[in-house]
Amino acid sequence: MADSISPALCCVALLVACGLAACSTEPPPADGCPSFDATAEPLEIGFRGEGDVFEAVSDGDPLYFQVGSQGSPMILPCLRATGIDPDKPRSNVCVEVNDRVTGSSVAGERVDLPFDGVGNVLWDLRTVLDVEQCCLACTEATVYASLQDARGRTYAGRVDIVLSRGGCPDPDGACENAEESCPAELLGSPAD
Repeated sequence: MADSISPALCCVALLVACGLAACSTEPPPADGCPSFDATAEPLEIGFRGEGDVFEAVSDGDPLYFQVGSQGSPMILPCLRATGIDPDKPRSNVCVEVNDRVTGSSVAGERVDLPFDGVGNVLWDLRTVLDVEQCCLACTEATVYASLQDARGRTYAGRVDIVLSRGGCPDPDGACENAEESCPAELLGSPAD
């Protein structure tokens, strides 16, 4: 008995170590975000606005990031699809900066998508970014997202955004020594 650990104990230890499902066992893809089928149904990418209203983002819009309980920066995009089977679809979000994957959605429990009067919405999909927050302030990025419903239909979207802590320019958000703190691929991409 002392030489073995129960599977249940391993699961509890993993949940505690990950901050109760705040981490993923899937690393970001090394060769870029997955390409999505061009024949996929359209998928809107946005955020939860005031009053729990879906706010779509367009190319060039800011998407605000925050620091999670584990200290990692993350975005919380929301996804909206029209005509989707809302029963626990599979989801995926991937973020690229200068063709370098900097974040991917956190694996978690699949949930039903409530109807918001326009379409069905997946709220606040935790997408952890794998670099220090000062490397991301006012940086242009591309967000790719997809949903696949129980009937096998795929919905996909992408949007070019500016990662922001609350506004750009952000002199307080810059790294003191970006050359040492940030991956080389991220340097030279600030949005003015």
